[in-house]
Amino acid sequence: MERKKISVLTQNELETMELYMIGLKNEQISKRLNTSIYSVIKTFKSVIKKLNVSNKMQAAALIATEDDNINLSREFLNYKDKIDKTINLSISIDFKFS
Repeated sequence: MERKKISVLTQNELETMELYMIGLKNEQISKRLNTSIYSVIKTFKSVIKKLNVSNKMQAAALIATEDDNINLSREFLNYKDKIDKTINLSISIDFKFS
């Protein structure tokens, strides 16, 4: 089955995934969103099903690479920018020492 674009996700699902992607644990996400841990877990299950992936790590990877015009938070975009720069630096260093 083909994976769907992240535009099928609700704003709450995107926000929950963003918090996961910046490193927060389920309990921290629930406190940040003022909801229960069970709601956070239910949201992850919904995201996994909608995106047709096996786990929330795969969902996070798909969200991070998706090219849709969605409203990602400034915090997440800053985090993603740091990761991209780290990856590019790592690749650059590898080539210099090869």
